[in-house]
Amino acid sequence: MMQSLPPRLEFVLQSSATLRFCCWIWSLAAAVLLVACNSGPGQLASPPGAPVIALLPEVPSSAENLSVEVRVDSADFDGDLHGYRYRWSVDGELRHDLEDSPVVPAPITTRGELWQVQVRGEDALGHVGPPATASAMIGNSPPTVEVAVVPNPAATDADLVLEMTTADSDGDVVSLTISWARNGTVNSSYDGLSEIPASYTEEGDEWSVEVVPFDGLDEGQPQIVTVLVGNAAPIVNNFSIGPDPPREGDTLSASATVTDPDGDWVTVSYQWFVDGEALSGEVSTALSSEHFDKGQEVWAEVAATDSQGAQGELVQSNRVVVENTPPSVAAVELSPASGGEESTFVCLPLGWLDPDPADQQPSYALSWWVNGGQAVAGDTISGTHFDKHDELHCRVTPSDSEGAGPTQHSALVAVDNTPPAAVSVVIVASDGATEYFETTVLTAVPDGYSDPDPADAIADWQFQWFVSGQAVSAAGQNLDGTYFDRGQEVVVAAYPFDGEEAGSAVSSSPVLIANTPPSIAAVQLEPDPAYTHTDVSAVPVGWNDPDDPPGYRFAWTVGGVAVGGDSAVLESHHFSLGASVQVTVTPDDGIALGLPRTSTPLVISDAPPAQPVVQIQPQEVSVGLDDLLCSYSAATLDPDGHSVSHSIAWLLDGNPFSASSTNLEPDDTIASVHLGIGQEWTCQVTASDTQQLTAIGQDAVVIRAPWFSLTDVNGSSVSAGQQVTPRDYLGQVSAWYFGDASATASVQEFDCLEDQVQAELDLQHAGLGVQILGINAVGAESGNPLITGLVDLPWLQDLITAPVVDAWGAALRQLVILDGDNLPVQHYDLASLDICDAVEAAELVSLLVDASSAVGDDDDSASQ
Repeated sequence: MMQSLPPRLEFVLQSSATLRFCCWIWSLAAAVLLVACNSGPGQLASPPGAPVIALLPEVPSSAENLSVEVRVDSADFDGDLHGYRYRWSVDGELRHDLEDSPVVPAPITTRGELWQVQVRGEDALGHVGPPATASAMIGNSPPTVEVAVVPNPAATDADLVLEMTTADSDGDVVSLTISWARNGTVNSSYDGLSEIPASYTEEGDEWSVEVVPFDGLDEGQPQIVTVLVGNAAPIVNNFSIGPDPPREGDTLSASATVTDPDGDWVTVSYQWFVDGEALSGEVSTALSSEHFDKGQEVWAEVAATDSQGAQGELVQSNRVVVENTPPSVAAVELSPASGGEESTFVCLPLGWLDPDPADQQPSYALSWWVNGGQAVAGDTISGTHFDKHDELHCRVTPSDSEGAGPTQHSALVAVDNTPPAAVSVVIVASDGATEYFETTVLTAVPDGYSDPDPADAIADWQFQWFVSGQAVSAAGQNLDGTYFDRGQEVVVAAYPFDGEEAGSAVSSSPVLIANTPPSIAAVQLEPDPAYTHTDVSAVPVGWNDPDDPPGYRFAWTVGGVAVGGDSAVLESHHFSLGASVQVTVTPDDGIALGLPRTSTPLVISDAPPAQPVVQIQPQEVSVGLDDLLCSYSAATLDPDGHSVSHSIAWLLDGNPFSASSTNLEPDDTIASVHLGIGQEWTCQVTASDTQQLTAIGQDAVVIRAPWFSLTDVNGSSVSAGQQVTPRDYLGQVSAWYFGDASATASVQEFDCLEDQVQAELDLQHAGLGVQILGINAVGAESGNPLITGLVDLPWLQDLITAPVVDAWGAALRQLVILDGDNLPVQHYDLASLDICDAVEAAELVSLLVDASSAVGDDDDSASQ
C-alpha cells in the first residue's frame, strides 16, 4: 500500500554555484510528484502575470457570440504558462455555467446586459495569476427579413403576393417598410401593400419590391425582389354538363365560362366521351340521347386558346351516368265515379309511357287505399272493405325491368250514404184510447226500417204531420192538440232517417178529431175580503178545452137563496154585512157543457176606514229656518157608517221619532232644530174606526242640499241664460265649484276642472253623466267675462240676498260634491292642492266615478 505524502514539501537544493528553493507537490489523483524551483537564487516559483485582453466584437449584439481575445499573454518568469482561467458575470451576477469558457453563446445574451470577464494566467503548477478584466454592453441586434414574390415570374391574371418572414434576436416586434417600383418607377401609392392585384399589372411589366425591416431601434438590411409579368393563358372558370343525371330523351348541354386575363380573343373546343371513348365529330355544346343509353357514363373536355396561341389547362366536366327512365301512367280513373255501400269500384290506369326501348311491355301494381290506409290489392274493391263516408282511392305503380316508376293516384272518392227504407206507419193515441180528442196526444208508430250501411242499423225516424191536408210545423213522433181542432183529419208521413239522409216516406191512414167537453179546475170570489160597498166577481180557474175559447154560466146565492142573473159580477146591493155569498160556474163551449164548480162561501166583512191623503210641507226645506208640518184629508165615517178617528206619527230615516210638537193637531209638527241635510222624514196618519179597523196614509220628504235658482251667465254653456237649480241634477252626481271670477287662482282652477276633469269624465265615463258647475261669489261679477271666455261649463252668479255659499256651508275654492239625491258627499278643498296637476286631476275623477258607483249609476262608456 502506497504511503500518502504531504501535498507540499519545500526543501533546499544546493549546488556549487547557486542555492535554489524547490517545492515538491504530490498529486494523489495523478500519482505524480511535481518539483518546482525558483529561477533565481533564494526564490520560490512565481505565478503568471495578468494578460492583456479584449472582448469581441467590440460592439456586440444579441445575435453574435461574445468572445475573449488574449492580445498579450501573461508573463511567466518560470516559463511554465499552462493556460487561462475565465470567469463571467452578467449585470454583476456570476455565470458559473460559463466557468473557464472563452466564449458566451449569442442565444443567452440579451440587449442591454452588461457582461464582464476576468482572465487569469495559470502555470503548470496550478498557480493562478492576477486577473485581467474586460466588459461589454450587449447592443441591439438589427432585424432581418426574407422576401419572395409569388408567383415569379407571373402572368397578367396573377396577383403579385408578397411573402415575408421576419426575425429579430432580441424578440422585438418587427415592422416593415414596403415600396414597389413598376418598370423602374417607384409609386408611393403602392407603399405598404403586401399584394399587387392582377388588375394593376400588364404584360411585359417588371415589378420590384424593396422591404426594409425595423425593430424600433435599427433598420435591417433591405431586401429587393424583382418579378416579370408575361402573357396569361385563358382560364376555364366553370365547366359542367347537364342535366345530371340524364335519361333517355334528354339532350346533354355543356356550359363553359372562359376568361382571358390579357383580354385576348379566345377560342373554345369541346370533345364528348361515352364510357371513356371519344365521340368522333361530337365537338359542339350539345349531345343528343341517340349517342348514349341508360347505364353509360358521359363527360366532356374543353380547351381554351387565346389569340397569342397560349392554351389554358384542359378542363374535364363532371361525369354523369345515364339513368333508367322509370315508366309512368298519365292518369288513374275510377268506375263508377261515385257510389255507396253496395257499389263495386274498378281501377283503370291510363296512358302507359316508358321512353326506354327495352321497356315497352306495360306492368302495373294496383292497390286500394281507404281513409289513408292500404285496404286491398287488385283492380276492384267492394263494400266489404269500406263504409259510407270513407275516402278511397286507387294507386297504380308502373314498373319496368329495373324497377318501379312514380305511383299515380286516382282522385279521392267519398263513399255515399245509402238512404234507409220503411214499410208502414200508423197513428195511435198515447193513452191507448181508440177515440181522438183535442186533448189527445197522437203518436206515430213506424215499422220496417232497413239500411245497408252497417253504421246505420239502429232505426231513426223523421215525421211530417198533416192536418186537414196541410203540413204543420210540429216535428217529432208526437202531435198534441195545439195543432188540430175537432172535426179535422190528421195524417203522418214517416221518413226513415240514418242520421244524415231520409229515405222515402210512408204515410198513415187519417184519424178524425172529436169534440172535447170543456172543464174548469175551480172558481174563486174576489175581492176577499169583500165589504158591503164592493161588488163581488166570480173568477173561474183552469179552463180546459183545446177546441174552444172559454165560455161560462153563472148561478149566485146569498144565504142559500138564488139572487142576481147569469153574470160574472154580483152587485153589492144584493147582500149586507155578514151575508154568505156563493157562485156555481158551469163551463160551456157552445156544443157541450162541462162539470159545474161551486165556490167557497164568502162572508161579507166590516169595511176599514178610507186611507188618509197625507202631505208634508214644505217639500224644499231650509235647514235652521223651516219646520215640517204634516196635514191630511180623510173621511170621518167608514163605508159601514162607523165613526173614524185619526192620529199622527213621525219616522226619521225609517225609525220612530217622538219629539214632535203640535200646531194644528197633536204631533203634526217637527221643529227646525231637529232637521238636517240628508235626513228622510216620514209622516204616517192612521185612521181607526169603532171596530178597531185601521188604514194608514203617509208622505215623506228628503232634506237635500239647500235649494236655489241661479242664472247661468256663461254664453257658451248648454244652459246659457237659464235658471239652474241643484234639483236639475237629481239622479246623477254633480260637483259645484265656489269661485271668485276676479281671482286668478279661481279662473285657473275652473279652467283645469273643465280641461282635465270634466273632459276625462265625458271621454271615459260619459254614461255616468257627472256634471261640474261653478258659482261666482257675490261682488266678483267683474271677472265673469274672463272666466266664461275660457270655460264652457255652467257658471252661475250667486245673489247677495241669499248667498248659496253660506247656505251650503261652503268656502271659496271648494268643490261640493252631491250624489244623485242632492245629498252632500264631500267638500273638496282645491286651495290646498294643484288641480291642474295630472295626478291630482285623476284623483278627483276617481272620486267622482266612485260617488256615481255608490248611487248605482252605470258607466256605459266603459264597453264602448
